[in-house]
Amino acid sequence: MKKIKHFIQGTDYLSTLKTAARFQPAQVTPVLMKPELVYGSSYQTSLTFLERVALFQTECSHQGVGKSSTTLYLPTDYTLNDLFLHLNELTTKQMRKKLRIKLPNSEALDISGVLRGVMTFVARQIEEGQCNILQKTDNEQYYFNPTQNNPSHMRAFGRLIGVCLARVEDKVNIPINISLSIFKIILGQALDFSDIELVFPTISESFVKLLALDPELIEDLTMSFTVGADNRELITNGNNVLVTRYNRRTYVEYLIKYYLGKHLPLKEFVLGIQDACPRELLCIFSTVLLQILVCGEQHIDLGHLQAITILKLPATETEWFWKFVKSLSQTQLQLFLAFVTGSSVLPVASNTFRITVQKVKSASTNSLPISHTCFNSLDLPAYTSYEEFERKMLLAIEWTSAKDYGLV
Repeated sequence: MKKIKHFIQGTDYLSTLKTAARFQPAQVTPVLMKPELVYGSSYQTSLTFLERVALFQTECSHQGVGKSSTTLYLPTDYTLNDLFLHLNELTTKQMRKKLRIKLPNSEALDISGVLRGVMTFVARQIEEGQCNILQKTDNEQYYFNPTQNNPSHMRAFGRLIGVCLARVEDKVNIPINISLSIFKIILGQALDFSDIELVFPTISESFVKLLALDPELIEDLTMSFTVGADNRELITNGNNVLVTRYNRRTYVEYLIKYYLGKHLPLKEFVLGIQDACPRELLCIFSTVLLQILVCGEQHIDLGHLQAITILKLPATETEWFWKFVKSLSQTQLQLFLAFVTGSSVLPVASNTFRITVQKVKSASTNSLPISHTCFNSLDLPAYTSYEEFERKMLLAIEWTSAKDYGLV
């Protein structure tokens, strides 16, 4: 978006859009509270990721999650629809138990392996386009499909994510790149224009271009308050309301809310998570950490990371950069990726995905590195030593996580 914003200098279209298009996607009780109110006055904001996981597991156990087991029977050659149907037949009380999977003609005792296999099946079905409520975006992430309004599937998908969180000790994951914006919905955070920039960067650019367009040309476009090939109306009688210089911002606001799914049964999705997992306890995690818990600690191959990274740095800083990256643990690598790209997971197959790292001489060396997740790029100030570079990079990653917690 950086290259486009200069076209609308002198107007307040973009700045007002970022707040005007904000909305709360799912109002569900219990409302998420501050961590210290949920976990007690002894809660420390400096807890590590593993300490947060351990605390979360302890609190889940206190609430009786996973104390006993319940069995989900699936038919032979089951489909994703079969899984969703049978999952929704379970009561909330059953969902709070440890879920076991039973397949016909199988004597396998599901300690957790069969369930992990089912989650891998879910991931493959989503990747193959068999889960209509999700779509792969142009940023190689999976987000809700605005054309599919299916409350029962939303509830079932939420239950699957809840199971992943309730069974974190068994490493039950859905190994795909679920958008961070979905985890904002889980945490009760508002969605806004920044989510469009993250999930639908091409669409967000078209919105900014429309707002920057010469007012005299707006009427020539003959657009109405509709969206999609089927001309879905964004407002009542939208087919007959033309976009003008005066209402174009309102038009873009409605489009943002449409693509982010304000009209979808997001409440059912959140309730599905709550069926399987005490949602109020999740306030201890950031969106990035939740993504890691649900999607798994994906192994990041450094060779692949090097192949897709474009460095516009002098030789010394290039050496520093790779020295720093190679020193990171897999969890730290995912946090680094989330800081730069907006996702802790690399696309599995993409010929166009690139990460760009460049030096910005005009930036103060007192500043932290700056990321532009729309462009998967990282700006580095001209640090004078590796020690300073390393410290600022780690601070940038940790500061982003703390901001997501609402602690800074």
